Amino acid sequence: MLLLLGGRKRTTSGYARLGAQSGRPLNTAHHLPGGATVMEFWPGAGGAKGG
Repeated sequence: MLLLLGGRKRTTSGYARLGAQSGRPLNTAHHLPGGATVMEFWPGAGGAKGG
């Protein structure tokens, strides 16, 4: 699990790009009331879950 508070402002597509570059593609993104977003990234091809 990764929790980000503050720091650089990125769009969901920006996080999707970062995830893809690190081998963890974005599966889903849920925009919550109050401005928070929950994103689920999956392991890439051949990656171990949680690894």
